[in-house]
Amino acid sequence: MMRECRFGRIENMSVQAGQPILDRGLRVVRIARLGSASIDTKPSISDDYELKRAFRDLFDALERLNNGMVVKLEFRHGLPFLLEAFAS
Repeated sequence: MMRECRFGRIENMSVQAGQPILDRGLRVVRIARLGSASIDTKPSISDDYELKRAFRDLFDALERLNNGMVVKLEFRHGLPFLLEAFAS
C-alpha cells in the first residue's frame, strides 16, 4: 500500500501480537506532491523487492509494541518514515 501511494499516512491501525490488523478503523490518507517531477512516477513492481531498512525498523517497532494502536504511520517515497503508537 505504501509503495503504491508513495506519500501519505496510515492512521488508526490496530496491532495484535506485533502484527498490523487491517480492519475498518484503518484510514489511509494519500498526499500528492504538487509541482514535483515524481508525481507521475510509478514505483516498479517486482518479485525481487529488497526489504529496506525502514521496513525492518517498522516491523521491529510493531513487534516491540506487541498490542496497541498505531495512531499515525507516515510514509515517504513508499517507505515508512514516522511512527506514532501507544501500547494497550
